[in-house]
Amino acid sequence: MADDAALVHAVALAVLDLDEADPATGFATPYPERAQSALDQLTLTCLSRGVRPPRSLPGLVGWCGSRPLADWPLRLPDEVLGGDGLLVDVRRSRPTGLCREWAQDGSAVRSDPIRDHLDATVAPDRHLECRLFLAEHQVVPDEVVTAFAGDRVARRTWRLVRGLYGPVPRALVRRGEVARCTACHAPSVPLVGGGWVCERETCAAAEQPPELLPATGSLVLAEAARRTIGGVGRVERAVVELARSHDAAVTCGAEGLRIDWPEGGHRLVLTFDHGDPALLARAVDRSAWRDQNPLVVIPGERLWARSDYRTVFDGLLSGAPTLVADSELVDLAGGSAKRNEA
Repeated sequence: MADDAALVHAVALAVLDLDEADPATGFATPYPERAQSALDQLTLTCLSRGVRPPRSLPGLVGWCGSRPLADWPLRLPDEVLGGDGLLVDVRRSRPTGLCREWAQDGSAVRSDPIRDHLDATVAPDRHLECRLFLAEHQVVPDEVVTAFAGDRVARRTWRLVRGLYGPVPRALVRRGEVARCTACHAPSVPLVGGGWVCERETCAAAEQPPELLPATGSLVLAEAARRTIGGVGRVERAVVELARSHDAAVTCGAEGLRIDWPEGGHRLVLTFDHGDPALLARAVDRSAWRDQNPLVVIPGERLWARSDYRTVFDGLLSGAPTLVADSELVDLAGGSAKRNEA
């Protein structure tokens, strides 16, 4: 399992590398080194197990968009083979959330480009407000940027996070407009043949008409930052609102959120947006907070999408931390939650 899991990790990283490459040169030779290495590894594995491999990097991307992990010639445990198992979302022409989970799975440190940026420029007590701001402002039109100047709090936060934004990429523009999802505030992707769809696969309002904004002058949060803050941002907001309703102080710690209660004591909360419970269990097991009884919170749609989500998660972690959905949060102090039995 270890070698095959490492192969999926390598392929996932290759897909992310190709997604970030210049569209004009992404598939030009010489191919990106990490992507070529992953293709070579998959080719050898396929040939050794009697399966015809993809012949090129475009073929690898097509393979990842049409062949679920359960159909790869790999020896992976059943727990990581739930869902559709695709690493590329063909409709959106981009890596899936599962791809990003596998890319992170082989890393000892949890990737967080937002934290990396804030650590270099922002005092720790401002981290949380910046993260909540970013979740709400993933696409910022020119007039809103101008309005920030007249709001002291927004102006201060904008100055701290401005470096995480850039011009709207061409892939998100149609007829001079960029679209913003009305539910989660992420950019929407223009579809071939017309229409838009939220870039977040799990967005409840993905198919609803988005808000259209002028692309010229608008700014978009960097994609890596959007992927970090997307589902997790909503979870963090739910945790913060509940904690503050009990007069608790909330700060961003090294791994997640730390809640300090007014009467003393604290609670550690790990927030994730994982669709695969096995990969979530592995991520929690790598956390420095693993042995401090953290509360693990994920978006509700992730939990409801798989009836075995809790069973898989609990079965892979001895003394597993409490796992709840953001919609189930009731008592952060005790880690208890009202669970939806439907």
